[in-house]
Amino acid sequence: MLGQGAAGRGIGGIPHRAPLMSASAAAARAPPAPVKQQSQPRKRADMASDLGRAGAAPKRAKATKGRTTAMGNWEVSQCTKLVDFLLQSPKSFWFREPVNPAMLPDYHTIITQPMDLGTIKAKLSQGQYGTVAEFADDCMLVFSNCMTYNQPGSDAYIKGRDLQAMFDKRYEKLCATMEERAAKSTAGGGEGRRGGGGGRGGGGAGAPPPPPRGAPPPPPPSPRR
Repeated sequence: MLGQGAAGRGIGGIPHRAPLMSASAAAARAPPAPVKQQSQPRKRADMASDLGRAGAAPKRAKATKGRTTAMGNWEVSQCTKLVDFLLQSPKSFWFREPVNPAMLPDYHTIITQPMDLGTIKAKLSQGQYGTVAEFADDCMLVFSNCMTYNQPGSDAYIKGRDLQAMFDKRYEKLCATMEERAAKSTAGGGEGRRGGGGGRGGGGAGAPPPPPRGAPPPPPPSPRR
C-alpha cells in the first residue's frame, strides 16, 4: 500500500508525466499578445508644423544692407551677375523655376509666398525692384521656403542651405562695393563744392556780380586794337 508521500509517484518512484497539451489548448490558455498599431503616413503639412515648433524651419529673414541703395543700371547688372552665379551652380537645381503644383500638390498650402531664381532674374530685367535690398529679400525668400517645406537632412534642404551660404558671401561683397562707391561719390561732390566756393571767395577769375536794379547798363567794351 502506497504512503501519502508516494501519491504523486509512479511505479518504482518515477514521477508521473503531465499529460501533453495540444497546440490549440496552449494558445487558448496563453495571454493575448499586444496588438501593434500600424503607423499612418504623416502628411507633409504635419511635418512642416513640427519643424516650425522645433525651430528647424527659420522665419523669413530680410536683408539689413542695401535698404537705401536705389536700383540703377550698375546695381541691376551686379545683381543679375549674382543671380547668374547661383543659377550656374549645380546646387540650384531645385530653385531655378517655380514649383509645379502637379508634382507637389501641398506645396502652396505650406508655402504662401513662393519664389525662385528664374523669377528673380525676370524681375530684375523688368525693373520691378526699387532697391538692392528688395532683390536680396526675394533671394532669401527662396532659401527660407526651402527650409520650411523640406525636412532637415534632405537633398533639397542641404542644397538650399549651401546655396544660401554662397549668396550671403557674394552679397556681402556687393554691399561693400556699393558703400565704397557711395563714399567716393560723396567725397567727390564735396571737393567740387569747396573748390568752387574758394574761387569765388578768394578773388579768383569768376563771373562779375550782376548790376543793381535801376542802374544804367554798363558801356560796351572798347574794341581791341
